Amino acid sequence: MNKIIIETCEGLNYLHINGLIHRDIKPNNIIISEDGTYKICDFEMIKELKDPDKSTRVGTNGYMAPEVRDQKDYDESADIYSLGISILQMISKDAAENLEKSWYQEIILNDLKTTNPLIFEICSKCLKKDPKERISAQEIITKIENSENEGKFHILPKKFNITKNLTSKNFKYEIFLINNTESKIFHIKVKFNKRNLLL
Repeated sequence: MNKIIIETCEGLNYLHINGLIHRDIKPNNIIISEDGTYKICDFEMIKELKDPDKSTRVGTNGYMAPEVRDQKDYDESADIYSLGISILQMISKDAAENLEKSWYQEIILNDLKTTNPLIFEICSKCLKKDPKERISAQEIITKIENSENEGKFHILPKKFNITKNLTSKNFKYEIFLINNTESKIFHIKVKFNKRNLLL
């Protein structure tokens, strides 16, 4: 599930940072390519954010954000709401028409709160009624990646002189990879590139 969400959000983020809204995000419009990558398809309803006419009721019933259903002005956060409904549907297998009801969402979300806290948090923030309170596609990617990395390893630097030019020096680090029953130490070479640590 994390892979589907991340790769769908990568597509959404690309659209959003380029000033576009998809306006019909749903499971049927998320396909898997030959190389195993999940991609967004069907751009028939795409709209530019700068277009002043963004109050048209478009999309698929059950997946539309409240502001789209009510024909109010909307932005890229409408795609995020549709993503939230899509995630709930992929998990619950329920009809989108049921999942758009707030009381029904609450039932599914309450179950996720204990079975999958990460997805619970993401869906809860996707489905905020106030568009301004919704999480962004990039924030979803970051949240999942941070969660996947959390607790897997710790990087402990050897002592070095921080006044040196870190863009051209290699340093040895010890990575402690924690398994359920054992700990292994691996020595690898890493280098600094300005502020980024490249492994």
